[in-house]
Amino acid sequence: MNKQAQALTKAIKDLERIAGTMSATDFGTHHQLTDVLEVLRKGLEPDPLTITQAAREALSYIICTATEGGHYTKEDFRRWEKYVHRDEEGGRFYAEVTVIPNDDVEGIPLDPIRMTPEELGKRLHHALEHGKVVPKHRSIILRLLDGDEDIAGECDVIDAGVMMQLAVYGEVVYG
Repeated sequence: MNKQAQALTKAIKDLERIAGTMSATDFGTHHQLTDVLEVLRKGLEPDPLTITQAAREALSYIICTATEGGHYTKEDFRRWEKYVHRDEEGGRFYAEVTVIPNDDVEGIPLDPIRMTPEELGKRLHHALEHGKVVPKHRSIILRLLDGDEDIAGECDVIDAGVMMQLAVYGEVVYG
């Protein structure tokens, strides 16, 4: 935790202590204080849509592994198109692909999805929020979104395929 987050955490604890000692006659002030606390607590939560360069690279490796996964992942989707992977400025790896979902999954739009690292991160975060992720993959996703590049290297083609299924279908529907 950085110094700013530590200071914010301390301020929240101090305000919670103060709010706990307020009398019932201070209701208006107490209400304002709890509103301020809520805003401060949200300041401690990471922005789920902000993808760091490290997370972008880790998510790119997932896209690459799933796309190049051969027979392990090819039937998870109707088609993969326009696959791109490259080294970018600064030596960071980047990958993206267009995925066309299978038509045998009920309620899923069949429109092509351009799966960039940012889109993958956004969709994986959504799957986390909706409880569609088993603990093993929850840990992987949290580490990916945190920019832990080591986890991308630890993921095999099955794990990467699961990440792509979660992103496209909102749950694991195959294998």
